[in-house]
Amino acid sequence: YPLRRQRQMCKETAAGDIASLAKQSVATFSGLSASANVALSASAASPWEDWRSANFNSTELADPLISGPAADKDHDGIVNLLEYATATNPGLRNTVSASAEKNGANLEFTYTRNKAATDLQYLVEWSDNLDPVSWSSSGVTETIIGDDGSLQSIRATIPAANAGKRFVRLRVTK
Repeated sequence: YPLRRQRQMCKETAAGDIASLAKQSVATFSGLSASANVALSASAASPWEDWRSANFNSTELADPLISGPAADKDHDGIVNLLEYATATNPGLRNTVSASAEKNGANLEFTYTRNKAATDLQYLVEWSDNLDPVSWSSSGVTETIIGDDGSLQSIRATIPAANAGKRFVRLRVTK
């Protein structure tokens, strides 16, 4: 009992001393002065890095052939950057939710956009012959047709081709 009481008294004294010292200014300590130069820096992860961390384990994150933007972990033909852009799971074989149909004198291309992917640029382009230099975004207009808070459904309207065929693609860049 006496030992326990002594420990309790030490704790009370230490707590009291700390509380008392915390209330005193630096000048109280016999003219000693103190200064604090603290530099804090923090960097937030990018939305891309947040997505990668949520979808890959630490071993996969260390391997760009699994978790890099051009990788395709689940071998479904959709690279990770496009999985991120359209909010699909890179660990499950799936398809990108997109469709195209003719509507009068226009072609309507509908796709899903991940609202959290604020570090991406989305561009709908068309070509009449698939030549790499022939892709254009001329005349394309986009409208948000749905928004559930995390995903948007986008309808891109493209002038229909005079020759009867037109190819459409979604180009995503970081």
